[in-house]
Amino acid sequence: MKKHQNHRYFTAVCIASAIFAVLLCLALFLIVMGDRSELERVEAQAAVFLEQMEQAADSARQSALAGAQDNFENSMPGMPDASSGIQPGSADSASGKSTDETYVPSADDEYYEKITDAIRDDLPYGVEWQECDLSRKQEDASFYALYPKLTGEIRNRDYLNEIIEKQALLYKNYCQMYVEQAGFDSCHIQCFGYVTNMDSEHLSVVFDQKFYLNNQSMPGLSAINIDVETGTILKKEQQLNYSTRLAERFRKQCQKQNGLELSENEWPTEMLRKLLSSDGGIFFYTPVGLEIGFNYNGVNNQFGWMTATIKDYEEYLKKM
Repeated sequence: MKKHQNHRYFTAVCIASAIFAVLLCLALFLIVMGDRSELERVEAQAAVFLEQMEQAADSARQSALAGAQDNFENSMPGMPDASSGIQPGSADSASGKSTDETYVPSADDEYYEKITDAIRDDLPYGVEWQECDLSRKQEDASFYALYPKLTGEIRNRDYLNEIIEKQALLYKNYCQMYVEQAGFDSCHIQCFGYVTNMDSEHLSVVFDQKFYLNNQSMPGLSAINIDVETGTILKKEQQLNYSTRLAERFRKQCQKQNGLELSENEWPTEMLRKLLSSDGGIFFYTPVGLEIGFNYNGVNNQFGWMTATIKDYEEYLKKM
């Protein structure tokens, strides 16, 4: 009887172990497949931006023909001319990437001042830099990208590197198309990656994108945020509660940090809330806090972005 009980016990353990293994594999499969949607989101973001870029450039071309080239320098009320919020430093002569070795962001800072790398060498994972340079193929069309590649021990490293590279090279094949098929005189695109935060919890990679279509300059900003412990992408709609309170906080901080007065008449709170939470919305971690903002693509022929620092951002996080 005892032996029979041991046999049944052993059988039950085997069955339970098999069920656990199946459930574990299923969970991992769902995590990976869920994150696969990030690739689709990146591609969709590119399609929307390219459509806006073509419309704005076409409008610019028509304005030039009508003798209204000066309109390009007119911003919306309260709209900065190019980009606002944190500003890249001076360009590095080798790659064109903005660098400022004198600025080291700290949690004690009042706000985040400039996009800069915050790379550490005391973690199980690290970064190395990759380059894609198509700038010497022809004079009227060029593409250049500098972006990080994860090394060392971090979950889903290959998948995360795939996401980072996809974002960095998103517009690689469009310069030639705009010149040859769309009839523009020139198209030049640069994409510089920055590791703005690197610790045991969060890794943030920010892309400072510069588009030059004919004489129209179109800066853009995008970010990839990674949960280091799980090796998954953090999506802003899953992380932040985009409430009217957060929109008002952004308005006040933007004035304090950037000197921009986003009046309620010109920038209603609901508009700010929607812009922050839209596909053009931006959020990324820094040693100072959480940087949030948005791109304004094609508004009154204006392209750019604005951001502001939220230091005590925990109160705006969604309850998990």
